[in-house]
Amino acid sequence: MAVTESRQQRKSRIFRFKFLLGFIMILFMILFARLYELQIKNGKEARDKSATYDDVIVKRSNSSKDG
Repeated sequence: MAVTESRQQRKSRIFRFKFLLGFIMILFMILFARLYELQIKNGKEARDKSATYDDVIVKRSNSSKDG
């Protein structure tokens, strides 16, 4: 015995699918926005903490003279 669905049931199922898909897309957009924000923030902090190019060259040249 075949089970058939009415047009209203089909429209309702399609609407729920689109609604769920949209909700998941919004969650991913929020996730990617937060990750991007953290990358920018952590990258800036890492650049602020890191030594400058000149500092690295001086340290390497001093260590090569010692060794």
